Amino acid sequence: MSRNRALEAKKKQLRRFIVFHWDMEEAARFLESLLKRLHQGADTINKALMSGLIIAYSRPFSGNTGGDIPKGVTKEFDKEEEKLHEKIVGRTGLRNILYAHLDLTAHQLNIRIADISGENIAIPSIHDPYF
Repeated sequence: MSRNRALEAKKKQLRRFIVFHWDMEEAARFLESLLKRLHQGADTINKALMSGLIIAYSRPFSGNTGGDIPKGVTKEFDKEEEKLHEKIVGRTGLRNILYAHLDLTAHQLNIRIADISGENIAIPSIHDPYF
């Protein structure tokens, strides 16, 4: 590998780590704000903070072109951190089933048909999966 190509590869790796650091700082700010507000229940602002937290944390691990963080980063996780990481970014994690993509089974949307004055009426009910 030429010296110039090696330098470019190092610069690309450094850019990845800088953006990774920014994403983790953003996730930490979302988490800090959310923890201050949790006593208020599942309101819209808390849902937005949770969504921001999950997306910011997941960004470096989600298959971005040229932006993924090397897999070795997660080797430093203990068992609890590894479980939490998988719960957030794993194939069936929060990012994929609730926050970045639509998974109807996660939303537990039920539709009941009621006869009201001789008319069939669809009545949806949903379990709020976010909190």
